[in-house]
Amino acid sequence: MERKKLLIGRVCYGLGDWIMFSSILKSINEQRPDVDIDLYFNDGAAPDFLSMPALFGVRLAIVESWTPLAYDWSVRHLVYPSPRPVADLHLMDAMALVLNDQCPGLNLIIPIVAACPMVSGERIIPWNNYIVLPSSGVYPDSNNHPSRGKDWSHFNELASRLNQAGHTVVQVGNTGDPPLAAARYVRLSQPFTALATIFRQAQFVVCLENGLSHLAGHTGTPCFTLYRSKLHARPPHTRYINQTPIQGEDGLTVDRVYDVIASSPVSRLGNNVSITVL
Repeated sequence: MERKKLLIGRVCYGLGDWIMFSSILKSINEQRPDVDIDLYFNDGAAPDFLSMPALFGVRLAIVESWTPLAYDWSVRHLVYPSPRPVADLHLMDAMALVLNDQCPGLNLIIPIVAACPMVSGERIIPWNNYIVLPSSGVYPDSNNHPSRGKDWSHFNELASRLNQAGHTVVQVGNTGDPPLAAARYVRLSQPFTALATIFRQAQFVVCLENGLSHLAGHTGTPCFTLYRSKLHARPPHTRYINQTPIQGEDGLTVDRVYDVIASSPVSRLGNNVSITVL
């Protein structure tokens, strides 16, 4: 079999982008085993994110320089088109369109269920039947400006309600984040494999639409998805078949979010599944 070589340059920016990008790389490995992938590392890629493809079991090489003639295809800037050709197009589909457009003959098809990360069977934290919440209503990402509807200031109250219902609440946060009163604390600066394992072993997860929500989606865990603004009038997470959207363009109260969680079978104590409220 004649081998092909694909070079991908600058990729994307946030954690969620890298998770979806890694899933696409895994799809290339599976659909085109004749293609060798080189990823060009430059200042546009955060070093921590370079470990993300390994979480998916992706076969690739990191290169610091490249020659165009050495590759059958080269995609110097993998960014999703704006505006997207279809309003409801998932970001992974948009990235695949870019790859197929710039790599004639690649013919990449993104599966309905994204590739799940490789997670450890070892229990990372000692508690059973725990749930995961983030530290605050805004994940530390420049894209998560409140005007985009990616803020929610009621996690502390929600944590208390869930704790009163008998759930062990685990807060995943950064150093210096304000603690949730009813939660046990786990630092966010875990290796991605450990974070994925914490998410996979949780009973459910509650977080905003950001990298953590994509991580939950790719661990195969059932999710409730909270969209708080008109920007998300049509939820983009259609590829995560385990996520059920909860929309509230006029704002979402703790009562409403809690009632949706409490009325779902997956929130019953003892169920080893996850919910994500984005």
